[in-house]
Amino acid sequence: MSKELEKLENMAAATCITDHDHIERIINYLFSLPFSYFEKDEVRYRFLRDNLCYGFKIDPDMRKLSVEDVLILIGYEPGNHFFDPPDADRKGLNRKFNSAGHSYVMALLISIFSKKDIRIKEFTRIRLSAYVEYLKKKVEEEYRNELVPFSICRNILHKVDEFKHKTGRYLSDLSQTGAVSENEATLGDVISGALAVCGRGWGCPTKPLEIYASEIIESYDLLNRFFMDAVRTPLICSDRERFQEIVTRYIDKPFNNPVKIDFETCYEHGGIIRQ
Repeated sequence: MSKELEKLENMAAATCITDHDHIERIINYLFSLPFSYFEKDEVRYRFLRDNLCYGFKIDPDMRKLSVEDVLILIGYEPGNHFFDPPDADRKGLNRKFNSAGHSYVMALLISIFSKKDIRIKEFTRIRLSAYVEYLKKKVEEEYRNELVPFSICRNILHKVDEFKHKTGRYLSDLSQTGAVSENEATLGDVISGALAVCGRGWGCPTKPLEIYASEIIESYDLLNRFFMDAVRTPLICSDRERFQEIVTRYIDKPFNNPVKIDFETCYEHGGIIRQ
């Protein structure tokens, strides 16, 4: 075994990761992964790939797309009616919930591959509190370097705080059933906790259907907030031009028949957009 591999395995075996430089290396690795890396899990990979292709009218051969590119595309699903969930209006769901389904699939892929890839395992070992501190530091650095205006900086920090508070309440509820506490939680605990609830079945004698549905929606919403408000928005430079560049890279006749997107409802405004 090489010393480098042994070092990685020792780092991955740590209970949690709190060092900001280490967190940044993990994030950079995850973002730069080709999305096709996940095709070993054929069912989930094909589901996400095919939905993105149909929804954005792009070529199914997405081997050049990175995980970062995929997160950018998912962030534009709220403005695309193709991704509207059934009965969304009746359930009081806003358009931002459109990206919850694919955030759920991303969580599944990370959970599965954390058992196969040391660096993805490290991602799940990042302590939640340290990750939030890292996000705030990154966003504040962007503002100090005049790469993002104050209004956007304030909006991102607000979304990160919202995610932290919502996650804290969610974990607190789960802790009553033996889950980890907020202070000790890792990103893996957040993902696995929400996935466990998303995967629960319903039986008539157990609880009212309305309560069951609300718990499932809340868990999908938490994963959506995680990937959109606490990963994509603070850490990925995304604007309309970058979205169009990704889409035109994968269609034969760029924008001859473009998909209609309401950009105002997407995860666009509020992201780090370099001027």
